[in-house]
Parts: sequence; structure tokens; C-alpha cells
Amino acid sequence: MPRHLLPASYACRVSPDTVRAAAASLAGALPPMSGGEPVFAAPWEGRAFGLALDTVEQLGSPWEAFRERLIAALAEKPERAYYESWVVALERLVADHDLVTNADLAHERAAVAAYRYDEGGVDIEVVPLAHDRTVLAQTLEIDPAAHVELYRLWSGSVAVAWGVRSFDVHGLQLADRQIPADGWAQLRDRLLSFETSAK
Repeated sequence: MPRHLLPASYACRVSPDTVRAAAASLAGALPPMSGGEPVFAAPWEGRAFGLALDTVEQLGSPWEAFRERLIAALAEKPERAYYESWVVALERLVADHDLVTNADLAHERAAVAAYRYDEGGVDIEVVPLAHDRTVLAQTLEIDPAAHVELYRLWSGSVAVAWGVRSFDVHGLQLADRQIPADGWAQLRDRLLSFETSAK
């Protein structure tokens, strides 16, 4: 996967010098670097980096407050991708300052991740799941190592079915579990969470 140097636009209103200084000050939680600059595998990583810098500045909070949360997020789940832990730390920072609720964060994750397509005349809304999925094995008996999608089937503007399905590496469906309509949003929010376990 190609890696990109941080464009100034990813740093929001923060100067490139501030970006370099912030990255260098993350002792114990250094981001991927090249030539003293943070580098990113995908544009969202750079946006998350810039958003954290901008948020800390707007809060008037010391950078150490974010750094401590990042170190904690990295330590509690070392196998999680670095910038996913970065997002966990940023979410905790804004939640601790009462700028957003956990429910709002979960709703935004779901809205950003979802997409819709037509399959044989059936309108399907899909939420691909890429984070902690232990709930799949525990409650739905679905292998969390497979590619898993949470979905809703629509008929016009009415959702008519809800479920979770899994696929192997060749795209063959392994499992399809129906879930009650009133459980879809809660399950979606749990499965989209960057947190390591359901609360």
C-alpha cells in the first residue's frame, strides 16, 4: 500500500511545523514517520491526525492530554491499527470534554460506513464491519475472521428485513443471520465501535 506524506490540508488550521512538532512529541506512541514527517497509508489517517491537532488547539488543551489517551488506546489493544487507536483517543478526548456523546459517535460511524446497492431488484443497505467483532461469535455464531456485513433490506422507503452475513475470501456466502428490527441499530453501533468490547 502506498504511503503519503501529510499534505498541509490534512492538518486543518495547524501549520506544517506544528504537525512535525506534535508527531515528534508523541514519545511512547510515535506515528509512522519518514524524514521527520508523519506518513499515512490512507487519506483518512491524515485527516484524523489533523483533526486531533485542531481539536486539541480549539479546546485549549495540552497536547499531553491527547498523548496520554493515545498511549492508553495503543496499550489496551496492540493489534489494532495505529490510526484506529488514534481515533479511539480522539473520541475519548471529545467525549471527556462533553463535546459529543458515545451514541452520537456510534451513529456517525454507521452513517459514514454504510452504502446501498440493488441485488436482483432488492435494495440492500450494507454496513461493512472492520473492527472488534467478538459479538458476532458470541451472539450470532458467525466467524469474526470472515468478511462480515450488517445489512437492511428495503422496499421503497420501508426496511423489511435485518441481518448479518459473512463471506469467504472468494465472495461465497458462509452465513446469514436474521436479527430483529429493534436490535439492528444497537448491533450496528456495537460492531462499528473502535472500542475493544461492548459495554
